[in-house]
Amino acid sequence: MLVIQIALVVMVGISTHVSDEGTGVVSGLEFAVDPMQYQHAADAILARSPHLLIDAPDWLAEIDNPFDPKARAAAALETGWPSLWDYAYYNGNYYSYFGVLPALLLFLPYKVLTGTHLSNMAATIFLSIIVVLCTATLTRNTLARYGRNRNVRDIVLFGMFAYIASGVVYLVFYPSFYHEAILSGLACALGGVSVWIHASSKPSFSKRLVSVGSLLVALTLVSRPPLVLVCLLAIPLFWQRVFLPDQKVSSATWSRFASVVAPFLIIGILAMWWNYIRFGNPFDFGSNYNLTGFDMTGPKSEFRVPLGIIMYIFSPLNIDFQFPFFSNYTVDTFFFGWLQWRTGTIIEPYYGGIIAFLPLCLICLTLLSKNVQSHLVKFNTLSLSVWCLAVGIGIMLIDSTVAVTQRYQSDFFWLFVLATMLICLAFDEVQKPQWLYPAAIACVSFSGIIMLVNLMAPERYCAWVATNPELWQVLTSLFS
Repeated sequence: MLVIQIALVVMVGISTHVSDEGTGVVSGLEFAVDPMQYQHAADAILARSPHLLIDAPDWLAEIDNPFDPKARAAAALETGWPSLWDYAYYNGNYYSYFGVLPALLLFLPYKVLTGTHLSNMAATIFLSIIVVLCTATLTRNTLARYGRNRNVRDIVLFGMFAYIASGVVYLVFYPSFYHEAILSGLACALGGVSVWIHASSKPSFSKRLVSVGSLLVALTLVSRPPLVLVCLLAIPLFWQRVFLPDQKVSSATWSRFASVVAPFLIIGILAMWWNYIRFGNPFDFGSNYNLTGFDMTGPKSEFRVPLGIIMYIFSPLNIDFQFPFFSNYTVDTFFFGWLQWRTGTIIEPYYGGIIAFLPLCLICLTLLSKNVQSHLVKFNTLSLSVWCLAVGIGIMLIDSTVAVTQRYQSDFFWLFVLATMLICLAFDEVQKPQWLYPAAIACVSFSGIIMLVNLMAPERYCAWVATNPELWQVLTSLFS
C-alpha cells in the first residue's frame, strides 16, 4: 500500500513540470509571481536578516494603503514595477509570513551544503512522502491501540481512507511554498498525534514518548499555525493519566504535566521571538500584511466564517456530463455567486466539501445517538472522537476567515477521518453489523475515484491541460 501511495505522489509531483525559474507578471492586478519564497527565506536566514533580501517597490510606502489590490495595480501600471504576490509587506520590506520550518529544515541546509537552491518540486515531493509515512503510522497506531481485531483489511481500508483525506495528492500536484507550508504542518500534526496514540497504549505513562509527540505538534506553530489546535487532543488522551493516578497533585503529577506542555512552551517562545524581531509583536505572525487579492488588514464580513464552514462540510460535487465529469464552483454554481458577493469570501478552485469527497464521514452523525455513545464509551473512544470533530471544526473556522480553497481541506479532513475510524472500529467491536465494511469499502473506493478524477480538473492550479498537454490529450481521448 505504501509503495503504491508513494509512487502516485512522485508521479503526480513530476507530472506538471513546474519550474522555479523566472518571475512572471500577471495582468489585471499587475502583480509579479515569484515562487521562490522559501529559497529567499533561507537566504535571509543565512544573512541574519529578519526580512527577505529582495527590494520592495518604493511606491508601496507612498500609497495610502499598500494592501489595497486596486491601488497596487494602478501604481504598478504607472511605475512599471509590480509588487510580489502573496509576500508579506511591512515597514518597507518583504517578509515571508508562511511557517519558517521548511526553510530551516530543507532549504537552508541544502543551500549551505550545495550552494544552490532546493527546487520546490523536490521539496514538495519529499514533504509529501513524509506525510504519507506519517499518515500510515497514524493509521497503524490507531488500529493497534483501538482495533482489537486488527487485520490486513482494516490496515488497507483505513490506510487508503486517511491517505485520501490528507489531500497529499492534491498538494503535490502544484509544487509551491503554499503547499510546502501545509505539508510540513500536516506532517508534524499527523506524526505528533500518532506518537501520542502510541504513548497512550503503554501500560505506564511514557514521558519521553509524550514529549516527542508534543514537540511535533508544537512545531505546527512554525509551519502551519492553525494546526496547533491539535494540541487539544492531549486532553482526551492523557488527562486521566496525568492527573488521576496519584489521587492528588504531586511532584509526579507536575512531571507528567510538564512532559505534555513543556515542548509547546519552548516552541511557543521561539515563535514569539521570531514574530517580535520581524513585526515588533510576539503574537503577530504577519499574515495580515500579505499582498493578496483583498485587503487582509481591513474589516471582514461576519458571514464569511459560516459560509466557509457550510461549504467545507456540505457543498456537493458540481457534476458535469463532460470530461472530467465535475467542475469547480463558479459564480453560476447554485447560489454561490450571490453568497460570495454578500460575504466577500475569497474562493480559489474548489470542488466540494467533506461529505462529497469523504461520504464515509457521515457515520460521525451517529454520535448524536445515545446508543452509539454507549458503544464508544465501552470502547473508550467517545471523548477522543468528539474532540477530533471539535478540533477539526475549530481549524475549519480559522481557515474560513481567509478563504475557501481545496488545499485548506488538508488541515482538517484527516481529523474527521480519525473520528470516523474510531466509530467504525467501535461498531465492529460491539455490534458487528454486516453492512459496515461493504459500505465502508464502497465509500472509500468512491473517494479514491474522486481524488483521481480531481487531478484532471482543467480549472485547478497547474492543470495538466496547460502544464502537460500531451498527458491531457491522452486522458481526453480515453474518456471522451
